[in-house]
Amino acid sequence: MIIDGKKVEGNELLMKTTKGVFWNCDLSKFDYLEDKDYIIKRILEAGLENDEIIMWNLYSYEDIKNVAVNLETLDEGKVTYMSFVLKIDEKEFKSYGKKPWYKAQLINQRNTGSDEIKESLEKMGIDGKQVEGNELLMRLTKAVFWNCDLSKFDYLKNKDYIIKRIIESGLENDEIIMWKLYSYEDIKRVALNIEYLDKSIVTYMSFVLKIDEKEFKCYGKKPWYRK
Repeated sequence: MIIDGKKVEGNELLMKTTKGVFWNCDLSKFDYLEDKDYIIKRILEAGLENDEIIMWNLYSYEDIKNVAVNLETLDEGKVTYMSFVLKIDEKEFKSYGKKPWYKAQLINQRNTGSDEIKESLEKMGIDGKQVEGNELLMRLTKAVFWNCDLSKFDYLKNKDYIIKRIIESGLENDEIIMWKLYSYEDIKRVALNIEYLDKSIVTYMSFVLKIDEKEFKCYGKKPWYRK
């Protein structure tokens, strides 16, 4: 792979992956061949465009396919995308049809309205303790805010940025925290104005927020690497 006019390969190329994807790992101790299954798994689950390009440069079709079809859970949009890229049926994926419990909960409550969804989630404690505001921010997944010092954030002053990052790549705990901290209107406003979102996230957010997918600024847009 050529980066800045220089050919980069193997372990050196691995060091070019996004820190946030491997936030709890020391990649300098990895071997791109010995650890290939773990590396492919993490990139499939949370990799950005650069990581995906690196993955295809480092590993074979068969290596990537073998890991992809055996993942226990994978976002529905990723399953659709990978089935298209790998030219295999979605039903071959072990994760096919599975929904994380927190999305199932939100969808099941959709008919009662998004305000009721938020109210329901606000009743939930974390580790048996009611936590609020900036203290609650510190419970967010480090990988989602890998390049930020959340101790310097204010959950109200920085709410647009926090909501955006959680919508883009948040995990179940992050989504619960988002609904505990912010109103339906705040989340809707940020969601509608994000420049790019994965199609599955647009579909999901339109379902939860009870708005048409076409109202999203990013509707129909594809990142350059998927065109």
